[in-house]
Amino acid sequence: NMYDAGEFKFVTSSALNINGRLGYTQAYTSAASTIGVSMRGPLIGGKTLAVAYVGPTMQTPAYKGWKVMYDGQEILQTLNSPYLSPDGLVKANFAEMDPTDFCVQCRSTIGGVVGQLYAAYVFELGGPDGGMQIYVLPGPDLSNVAITMRKLDGQDGLCGNFNCNKTDDTKAELRARGWIEPVDRSASLFPAELESPEGWNVRIGPSPDEIMEQC
Repeated sequence: NMYDAGEFKFVTSSALNINGRLGYTQAYTSAASTIGVSMRGPLIGGKTLAVAYVGPTMQTPAYKGWKVMYDGQEILQTLNSPYLSPDGLVKANFAEMDPTDFCVQCRSTIGGVVGQLYAAYVFELGGPDGGMQIYVLPGPDLSNVAITMRKLDGQDGLCGNFNCNKTDDTKAELRARGWIEPVDRSASLFPAELESPEGWNVRIGPSPDEIMEQC
């Protein structure tokens, strides 16, 4: 992809900001994969909700290397452990599900066969009328993330601005709006408890440019 390792803005808006942590993994040593997602904003009561690969090494089953934090507390620690925040703005579940129930390519990079169930996280945000769902399928040291949502006021970010004009969501346009560069560590949305293992941001394979030169 066009991103190196780091924390990037997936979605920005007046209601919710969503950042993703992209890092290098055992399977993908040259291109960064999603190893965490974190969010904060009025839609979830101004609190922070985050999930990330914390290792310290790849485990079996894969989800044991992952952790979910909400408002400073760990949640969804075991399978079949639904969670509802006291204010009703965050409804979450950790259970075995079919990835294709959430998007056609949600099992991509993780593998498996159609119909196979995987342990995954689902977050329904903003209460009954919030209109946002985030699905996270944890793998050995990477994840697949599907964000399903209505357009939010002032929305922009890596996912685009949803103004029905694809020409202003090109790489050049995203760069001009500041979405290509990683978030400064001081502005991170990830809590300290969700630090990924050392080396997550170090490429050990050839760079994308080197790969293209070999084609």
